Amino acid sequence: MQDTNLLNTTQAAKALGVSVDQIRRMISNGQIKSIQTHDRSPHLIPTAEILRNTEIKPRSSRMSFEEYCELDGLNASLIKRLNKSLNHYLSTPSDPSPAMAKGTAIHDSIELRLAGKSFGDKYVVAPNVDRRTKAGREEYDQFVAEEKRTVLKKEDYEDVVLMTESVFRHPEFWRIIPNAEVEQVITWEENGIRAKARLDYSDEGQHLVVDLKSAQDASPYGFKKSVTRYQYDIQANWYRRAYQSVSGHYPEFLFLVVENTAPYNVALYKLSDELMHTAEFKINQAVELYKQYLSGEIYSQGYHEDVMELS
Repeated sequence: MQDTNLLNTTQAAKALGVSVDQIRRMISNGQIKSIQTHDRSPHLIPTAEILRNTEIKPRSSRMSFEEYCELDGLNASLIKRLNKSLNHYLSTPSDPSPAMAKGTAIHDSIELRLAGKSFGDKYVVAPNVDRRTKAGREEYDQFVAEEKRTVLKKEDYEDVVLMTESVFRHPEFWRIIPNAEVEQVITWEENGIRAKARLDYSDEGQHLVVDLKSAQDASPYGFKKSVTRYQYDIQANWYRRAYQSVSGHYPEFLFLVVENTAPYNVALYKLSDELMHTAEFKINQAVELYKQYLSGEIYSQGYHEDVMELS
């Protein structure tokens, strides 16, 4: 089976929009490096070589989350996985948890309200049935199959509505939102590789980027634990790089955090210079690991190969 990071000449030609003969000439004159297992085997070209020969211009645009996911490029989520190990990057991510689905719903709820629409236009409460019984499961499955909107449990639906109200009541929200671009997608080149980000809110007038987070605990102590656990420092640094690539300015970066259960407190946070510097090191390390993988230097890697002493 061919490694997914190695392209044959036909695939490389399609990726660069040239002929196969042109790819062969590029290999012959050293413009593109290729790999052969023996003299008569076909040339296989690392993906990194295609990226190196493709001009990447920083740009911003609006698109759906599904379209964004289809874009080729390294993003903050992948960097977090690379930061743990290459094998974590290569593994299949788990399905979204109920907490993640609730987090997506609060993003949608705020965007819908800003657009003058109702949360109920996109979300609906699940039917009140006992899914432990066969009849209950069948009724629920039929409801989901026929319903075009996203189905949420009643308590989650009600939480999201109240979370939205709490966010809209916060005075800082109205400093941020009036002129903000919502869910701006940015693509750029980061140290020779394709990069992408999707910013919740960005305001070029204030050079401000804001990321909305839902949390169980929005207190300083509680959110600091979330920053460490979910590596939000990487996300903050990466989004600042994205914004700078198209604007030429490093923005102020804030987290707007709303609790996902009563009393639905809202708080804003910025990360210290120390945290941002640490994130920069982690990102640079992950990008280098990613480049090694793209170039075909490594195909898998765990934590370490030798014996490590723990103390």
